[in-house]
Amino acid sequence: MRGVLPEMVRSRTLVAHPGGAFMKSLLKQDPVLLAPEQFKQALGAAKGYVNLSAIEAEKNRVDDGLRDAGGPVWQALNLALWLRSRRLHPA
Repeated sequence: MRGVLPEMVRSRTLVAHPGGAFMKSLLKQDPVLLAPEQFKQALGAAKGYVNLSAIEAEKNRVDDGLRDAGGPVWQALNLALWLRSRRLHPA
């Protein structure tokens, strides 16, 4: 963001990274994703493209409130939803 934001804003460290809290709030938008079996089912469309056990482990990190967790979960869910919308997932 150099050249876009003022240097004082760009380099400040007082604002916390939203990471885990952001991811947890996204998952809570659809409570079905919080249950382990439903979470696995939601990711089913992406099973040929992602390591599901690694994504589940990352979701556990989100559930534990780790602030840097969640990126891979968000990416895998987006991929699964996109594959479903295009009907490109296994039956």
